[in-house]
Amino acid sequence: MPELIIYLLKANIVLTLFYLGYYFFLRKLTFYMLNRYYLLAGTLIALMYPLLDISSFLQRQEYLKSTAVLMVNWQELTSEVSPKIDGWDVSVGLFWLTVSFFAVRFFIRLFTLWRIHKQSEPSRYTTYDYRKVLLKINPFSFWKTIYVNPSLHKDADLDDIFKHELVHTQELHTLDVLLVELLTIGFWFNPTTWFMRQAIKENLEFITDRKVLASGVDRKSYQYSLVHIMTSDKHMIIGNHFSMQTLKKRIRMMNKRQSAKINLGKYVLVLPLIIVLALIFTISKAYEETQDISSNLVSKQLSATENNLKDSTKNTIGNSKPLKIAENPKQDTTKSRSVGITKIKVRKDSVDKKEGARIPGIKLGDPLYILDGKPISTLNAVNPNNIERIEVLKDTSAWAVYGPRYGTRAKNGVVLITTKVKHGETKKNADSVTNIHAENEVDIKSEIPKGTKFFVNGVSIKRDDFEQLDPNTIDSMNVVKDAATGKGSIYIVTKKKAK
Repeated sequence: MPELIIYLLKANIVLTLFYLGYYFFLRKLTFYMLNRYYLLAGTLIALMYPLLDISSFLQRQEYLKSTAVLMVNWQELTSEVSPKIDGWDVSVGLFWLTVSFFAVRFFIRLFTLWRIHKQSEPSRYTTYDYRKVLLKINPFSFWKTIYVNPSLHKDADLDDIFKHELVHTQELHTLDVLLVELLTIGFWFNPTTWFMRQAIKENLEFITDRKVLASGVDRKSYQYSLVHIMTSDKHMIIGNHFSMQTLKKRIRMMNKRQSAKINLGKYVLVLPLIIVLALIFTISKAYEETQDISSNLVSKQLSATENNLKDSTKNTIGNSKPLKIAENPKQDTTKSRSVGITKIKVRKDSVDKKEGARIPGIKLGDPLYILDGKPISTLNAVNPNNIERIEVLKDTSAWAVYGPRYGTRAKNGVVLITTKVKHGETKKNADSVTNIHAENEVDIKSEIPKGTKFFVNGVSIKRDDFEQLDPNTIDSMNVVKDAATGKGSIYIVTKKKAK
């Protein structure tokens, strides 16, 4: 599952918990400022909570307790994996497409506000400074500016309107509005986000109504001024609107008696409860994932690798010695499992369960290949029939041993290849080809099977002529195997003579 989807799921679960806490316990209380802080805190916690990756911490502790063994598919080491598009990729694409739509809509609303501002002019009504607009729109405020068309309202209502919008500007309610608008852009798919958006804006109106009435305005006259507003109720402008949309609810809350102070205990109870529920969800999921890794990782990796090796080595390795796979690096090899293919041993310091049977951290061309203790630049010249074992080192183990000597190449992993030695022979005289000067002037030890074709500077030669070549004249050698016939060809380029 992509990291983006995981983040969105966690964030929206926490956001839903906060909204449910508000809806069932707090929305009917008259502690409007506390409700504002609660809703803002819930929104910010939902955005930041997924960044506290507790599950990765727990899984890391479990990973450090043991290591596991992976099998190497020889063909996978020299093949590239073509990218695939799955359902998650489509989901992420649709998500960003819809986010783009809401983002464009958001900027259109900002542009509309900018146009209204440019077309308005500074004015003053008694003691209130505002921007006089000519459009038929409801009064609104943005940041510390009030926008009103005075020709649409009676003089008796204008004083209440300016007092109302002045509270919005003084309390910086625009910050709450911008935050919730951005939240709906990113969390558009969650219905709770839209409910939270409405709750935040409603609560801002409750706060404003309370402060206006506390300034000495008559309750009934103020409520009548709300009813007298007859302009359009549809707003494409971002800001705090003097709106009739929630008029009934606002009047009901204005007439409601002050909540008893004993209800303050609900805030003390609800907020910690939601945080604990979110933590329990994360820790329980992390525990399940950790247990799954510790109990099934080795068996799944071995099973997947064994199947891959059975399929991929039928035509390349043939009948050979049984493969021994240690269940645990610390266990005796006598308790290992066997299949009918060449023995390959792989060692690594940590296991990435997303990578399956592939070797994590090793990409085509990136690892440092060590053949019988010496570095080589390509695997093409190595005959699989002559391989005794392969060891793969990753991360700190590779860098600690080979980093000081070979530099940054060891950062991406080290593949150690050991070739077979016939009875009574040494590594040196067991090789048919010696002193093949590659990138690092390394001897490539390989037995050449019958039927192999030889080419020198593009010209076909016989095997006898090949064996008589002076290794010191060879500049490069490339081995190519025909997948259809199973036969290989060796292409040799000799050094150019100095003029």
